[in-house]
Amino acid sequence: MTTNCANTYIVPTTANEITMPSQPAFSARAGAAQLNVTGDGTPYTVQFATELVDQNNDFDGTSTFTAPVTGIYQINAAVRMTGLTVAMTTGEMNIITTPATFVNTLNVGAARSGGNQYTFKNSVIVPLTATDTVTVTIDISGGLIVADVVNAASTFFSGALIA
Repeated sequence: MTTNCANTYIVPTTANEITMPSQPAFSARAGAAQLNVTGDGTPYTVQFATELVDQNNDFDGTSTFTAPVTGIYQINAAVRMTGLTVAMTTGEMNIITTPATFVNTLNVGAARSGGNQYTFKNSVIVPLTATDTVTVTIDISGGLIVADVVNAASTFFSGALIA
């Protein structure tokens, strides 16, 4: 049996686990609180300035992932909001991809029963074509622009090519 020792795309460990160092994958968190971004129905593109992983440099370091190859991707996002008021009525966190938008909708008044904070969460498996993009927006309606994105472990954006 001939072994291709130059292969760096699929790397077996001595325990026979396989790693794929070139497989597209990224993970980022909010780098700072983002203040007064929505509340009156204004959509806001959430910023994720603290990169934890960016295996192929496909995440721009701020808000946008660009698919490097055509395939099936797992995309995850969570955005913790604070500053929610009694006047606010609905909220949406959107995972916006070139082919489709995936929405997590919230009745803000009902969510406020425990205080003025809420964490929006969404996870999707989506087909992307090379050069398709993915961003996350937040849009809260019914009040003033006073809602903030919290800089915490609960505000993140991640994705990976899975097939």
